[in-house]
Amino acid sequence: MPETDEVAALVAQLWGDYKTDGTHDARERLILHYSPLVKFVAGRVAAGLPQNIEQSDLVSYGIFGLIDAIDKFDPGRGFKFETYAISRIKGAIIDELRSIDWVPRSIRAKARAVERAYSKLENELRRSPDDKEVAAELDGVEDGLDRSHERAQIRRSFDPACQPKRRLARGRLA
Repeated sequence: MPETDEVAALVAQLWGDYKTDGTHDARERLILHYSPLVKFVAGRVAAGLPQNIEQSDLVSYGIFGLIDAIDKFDPGRGFKFETYAISRIKGAIIDELRSIDWVPRSIRAKARAVERAYSKLENELRRSPDDKEVAAELDGVEDGLDRSHERAQIRRSFDPACQPKRRLARGRLA
């Protein structure tokens, strides 16, 4: 496969040019060469997200991770760039998603716990559980359950079935 050898040699040359001279052209060409990696990572991250979050937005966030990975990668260490870049790209996407999410992670975790308790009790009891049963399942008090239940409603408000599809603008909901 001479073409892949040629591509590998060209990429190695680009890395050499960029790391020794810091040429803008080499950097741009590296970004273009590795940009399909961003789409791959964004697709994998999107699989676990609500449908109202556009994959193109995730790709945009991931490009920042790719650029950061290219800037910080040291080819002399002997590691594959793709392995290093995947974690940087995924991290950039997750960081951006967290920055635009107005609900704290702790509240989302509590909401998931309440939803799991409801689901478990519904399966066991074959009916909708009341608040006291859910509170007992959570080893909590009914008052705390009311607050968690309200927070769970916030989480459900992000359910794609309840919302029209919309795009995310950088740093805020569009």
